[in-house]
Amino acid sequence: MYLHVGESEILRTDDIVAIFDHEKLLGSRENTLLVESLRQSRKITVISEKRPKSIIFTTKEVVISPISVLTLTRRLESGSIDSASDTEA
Repeated sequence: MYLHVGESEILRTDDIVAIFDHEKLLGSRENTLLVESLRQSRKITVISEKRPKSIIFTTKEVVISPISVLTLTRRLESGSIDSASDTEA
């Protein structure tokens, strides 16, 4: 199964390890250092210029998405890759 995570980006659900709220994850110094280290090593993909709402860790990369954790979770639960039925507020 696949998960639409924003723009034209789709991830295999089997590859997803964790999905975190962007703001909450970067609330700690250690996590901020981790994300900066990943950025410097070019292991982070930013898929939109919109305000980031979630950080998705996969087995291959880290993706910063403008889609909220709640919306991504709903999409996972419904098995939907269609973004038309899930609009962001």
